[in-house]
Amino acid sequence: LSFSETDLRIKPDRLQLHPQADNATSAFAHWLACFEAYIGSATDQPSEAQKLQNLYTRLSSDIFPLIRDAPNYIEAMELLKENYTRSINTLYARHLLSTQHQLPGESLARNCNCQAVSAIQHSEFLIRDAFVTGIGYIRQRL
Repeated sequence: LSFSETDLRIKPDRLQLHPQADNATSAFAHWLACFEAYIGSATDQPSEAQKLQNLYTRLSSDIFPLIRDAPNYIEAMELLKENYTRSINTLYARHLLSTQHQLPGESLARNCNCQAVSAIQHSEFLIRDAFVTGIGYIRQRL
């Protein structure tokens, strides 16, 4: 696997961030885009084994155990994605939407999974959201 001098300058940093860190999902997405751009910039088409070897060199010793047992590059990348990608808690996002003040340029509804629903479903969501929002109030009073 060979790279031009320009390509070596875009070599991504080692992935050192723990998967449970607050900004792990967004930081991993950025690292992954940089890593894929780096691999894609090789002057010759890298084999899966070469991609896996390059992946090993771009992971810290703390992160490497996550993929150590992966038999190939594709499975190693899937393991990293599983560890770094968090599902969005729509219930919590809806709670934030109803209780926080929106700052200029901020979108509070982006993680709320808003969709068309029937009147009955809408009323069920309203009751659920009111209950969830009220839990904090009840806790404060106790």
